[in-house]
Amino acid sequence: MLSVEEVLDALKMILVGTPLKEVLTSLTRLIESKGDGMLCSIFLLERDGLHLRYAAAPSLPESYRSATDGIAVGPDVGSCGTAAFTRQSIFVSDILADLKWVRFRDSAVAAGLRASWSSPILSHEGEVLGTFGMYYRDIRSPGQSEIELIDNASRIAGIAIERDRSSAALLMAFEDIKKSEGQLRQTVDAIPQTIVVLGADGSVLYANHAVQDYTGLSG
Repeated sequence: MLSVEEVLDALKMILVGTPLKEVLTSLTRLIESKGDGMLCSIFLLERDGLHLRYAAAPSLPESYRSATDGIAVGPDVGSCGTAAFTRQSIFVSDILADLKWVRFRDSAVAAGLRASWSSPILSHEGEVLGTFGMYYRDIRSPGQSEIELIDNASRIAGIAIERDRSSAALLMAFEDIKKSEGQLRQTVDAIPQTIVVLGADGSVLYANHAVQDYTGLSG
């Protein structure tokens, strides 16, 4: 289980604005330390809502990451693709015996992976953001403590992802406002009639070209 101190440390990284990739990689490392032989990964759902891309998987073999990066969400797409599709945790104790893994079985075997558990990462509104995956090199079913661990990891990852997206959305909105302001000024400047924008104290905030040409004021 995660200690209170470990949870607070993870949340502190999020609050101080640590880059998302660094936060998620640190989280996977932390969770891996809780289970002998555990390998963790975090997928992010792409904007199209159809594909998953790795955000962090520091311990998974490169060959396996390359074979599974960009997988489509679906009912029988390994553990992570299925978890994102069903919005429920998927626990596969034996990859070789599970039909959900038929398409990726060879890649998993080549990477030495045998068990795969995955939990969907959800936003506060219930939107799928990605998945948190746990892998083992032997046949294994999760115990209650492991189910709680992957659930807690998914919640922390969700907080980090939402925080990052909120910051990105705020920056984009600010840029849009600046762009809109520039377009508005161009439109107003093209109007031949004089237009002056005054502040609450009566000071001139903006004057279009017609005013500037007539009075010498600057916009």
